[in-house]
Amino acid sequence: MLVTRYQALVRENAEVVAKEQIRLTQRLQDMDYAIGTLYQVLQDRSRKLAKQTDQLTTVSQIQALLNSTRMCLQKSAESL
Repeated sequence: MLVTRYQALVRENAEVVAKEQIRLTQRLQDMDYAIGTLYQVLQDRSRKLAKQTDQLTTVSQIQALLNSTRMCLQKSAESL
């Protein structure tokens, strides 16, 4: 009788543990998918930001050239 109750208790606990393991496995898979998706989004944003940074660098270089050209034109105009 005691052994039967012990076996039933062990079986119940084993079922609870098995269900919890299944639930945790599913949760981990969901989290893995979410993290993978987030990682992809962050990579895309990083690429876009890098491209925008390059464009801003180009704009800054062009602005510096235009300022230099304007200064040269002003000096030329003053000498006339």
